[in-house]
Amino acid sequence: MSLIHASAPPGWAVALAALALWTNTLIIAAEALIRRRWIGTHRWAPRWDGQFGGEAVVAGIVREGAPLARHTVEQRGRLRARKTEIAWHDRSHRSEIAGGIVDTRFGPVRVPPGPGEAWPSSTAQHRVAEHVEPVPAGGRDPADRARRAKGILRQVDVRWVPGDSVYLMGRLQALDDGSWTLAPLSSGPMVLSSEDPAAWARRCRRELVAFATAVVGACALLTAGVAWPPAFGLRSSLFGALGLAFFLLIQPAGVWMRARTIEPAYRNLGGTTRVASRQDPDGDAVTPGSSLH
Repeated sequence: MSLIHASAPPGWAVALAALALWTNTLIIAAEALIRRRWIGTHRWAPRWDGQFGGEAVVAGIVREGAPLARHTVEQRGRLRARKTEIAWHDRSHRSEIAGGIVDTRFGPVRVPPGPGEAWPSSTAQHRVAEHVEPVPAGGRDPADRARRAKGILRQVDVRWVPGDSVYLMGRLQALDDGSWTLAPLSSGPMVLSSEDPAAWARRCRRELVAFATAVVGACALLTAGVAWPPAFGLRSSLFGALGLAFFLLIQPAGVWMRARTIEPAYRNLGGTTRVASRQDPDGDAVTPGSSLH
């Protein structure tokens, strides 16, 4: 008997491993499809044609509102081991709709103050974060405070002010003066976004379907490879090793896909800030947030 056959696991162990692999894969694929359906139900609306009210997406320019809306990310920063940069970690995400008027090509839309989601672009968040100072604390140097266990705090605010482009998503209702008003979606909040929410929803839904299809297809291919005769031969063993790697990576892949399709209001910002080294002969301090990646 060959060494491969002598050390081959029993059939029940192989069946149990295949069951665990397929169970994990189908759970991850199902979560992706459930996420796709949720986006289509709660965070999607068609582009508005301007003729009738209802749930829709429309682009415009902010006319009134100081600001119309604001999105805030509160972050905690701690000095990394190399002592040359502060790493920022998101603590909370908050949206505030203050209300105002947005001019669209179909007429003005009045946005009432109230609950809703503000979706900033990633570019705007990074641009603002480059100039954000940490929350003051007794005049101490930010780098010194970041060395402590509790670190330092900062807030990254993105605001929509008059002149800014914005997309509105919600339920549009006509008013007597010929203007429109925005209300929350029937199954979700009203959304003010820097980017087209309908395009975001379409992209996420496509990627979620592709992801679910890919993981199930990969699992099927690996299973077929393991079952390829001769049992526990070189090819079968190679596919078995690939199956183990796939089993270990499928959950991190699911987490990555969830983060990729999260609403922009809750997208992770993170980032780092370079700080002046104590051995820097020039002693040039760098403004916190000046090198966010």
